[in-house]
Amino acid sequence: MKLIKWFSLSGKLCLIFGHIINGLIELGITRHFYSRKTKFKRIQRWSKRTFKLLGITVVPHNMPEITGDKGLMFVGNHISWLDIFALNGILPGRFIAKSDLKKWPLLGHLITGSETILIDRGGSLNNKKYMTYITDCLKDGDQITLFPEGTTTPGDSMLKFKNRILQAPIDANIDIIPMVFVYPKKDGNGLNYDFSYCGDINFMQSLVKILQHKNETVHIYFLEKHTNLQQYTRTELADLLHDQMSEFLDQTLQNL
Repeated sequence: MKLIKWFSLSGKLCLIFGHIINGLIELGITRHFYSRKTKFKRIQRWSKRTFKLLGITVVPHNMPEITGDKGLMFVGNHISWLDIFALNGILPGRFIAKSDLKKWPLLGHLITGSETILIDRGGSLNNKKYMTYITDCLKDGDQITLFPEGTTTPGDSMLKFKNRILQAPIDANIDIIPMVFVYPKKDGNGLNYDFSYCGDINFMQSLVKILQHKNETVHIYFLEKHTNLQQYTRTELADLLHDQMSEFLDQTLQNL
């Protein structure tokens, strides 16, 4: 029985890494020969295929309609590297992430090649020129996702939000849509912590844990949009979003 499981897991890993390599090839082609709109459509298709191979279904709730005529920022809790691809599978766009992600084998090239905005948490945010870049991207109509906790969590609570980047949507005068990721157990009895990418774990260990599950789901709950952001300071906005998202998460977990 153990030998059968080992062969099954090995086969799944081969499919996943083949899929990643295919994504790298396709990304190289779209970067040079296709429009930006087409590239994001292909990123969406690749992300959907990723979750199909992993045996995970993305379940969106109250998914907003994106017109694309104005910039938009999504703000979410951060549980796993899966979060990025889950959202890209339904609403492809740009992300703000730690710069050390580009060091990840293979996957790091996919992340950087999909126009992810990589930052150094240690000091780059103090760079006025860098913050101006994010603000200008939002003014130009980009859809950008921010994980303001600054790191991943098990998914059962939220850390205090870092507020510096939230100055960008205020200055750009665009809207923010909060969202909450939840990875429940298949039987609905609590959270599936095997999907959390936090603590002393690397990507390969995380992937192996995920592949041992079948027919799982990730739920993305889109909450009420925030407009007229210039009425807030970035600290007030961070507290407002944190309270709204934490309260929703607590209520959702009570029903699991």
